[in-house]
Amino acid sequence: MEELPSEASEELEGEVVHLSGGTIEQVEAEVVNVRFGGVRSVVADEARLQQAIAGDIAADMVFLEHSSAGVLRADKVSMEESSVAVVAGDEVTMNRSRAGVTIAREVDMTGGSSVILLASEVNGDVKTVLDTRDALLAGLVAGVGIGLVLFVGSLLRRSR
Repeated sequence: MEELPSEASEELEGEVVHLSGGTIEQVEAEVVNVRFGGVRSVVADEARLQQAIAGDIAADMVFLEHSSAGVLRADKVSMEESSVAVVAGDEVTMNRSRAGVTIAREVDMTGGSSVILLASEVNGDVKTVLDTRDALLAGLVAGVGIGLVLFVGSLLRRSR
């Protein structure tokens, strides 16, 4: 087990990494625990963040508590009063948490929201701007709209 000082570091690899305060660019480990700190990139079997922030997380299991992340990819995700820009996983559990985009096989949500939600199975009180059906419809409409603009543009160029 390796305990990091509060000073900024570039990169760290190990079996178990604990970061308490401070920041680091990249961490690769079997288990990563970050408390009151920041990490730009995490690659781990298990990542736990408490009152922390991360730019990119790729792991088998991720637990966020009062934390934020940019992009999160994991098989199993558990969020407690946290926020993520994009989360992609097999099973995503969100308790009083927010996400910009959620992509998962199964989502369990309690008191949370996701602007765009793409999931096979959704459980709980879900607040979303675009669900799977609406996202497909929006994509279709946008595709037709862009196609029409390009078509009219090519007609105008030909007439000159």
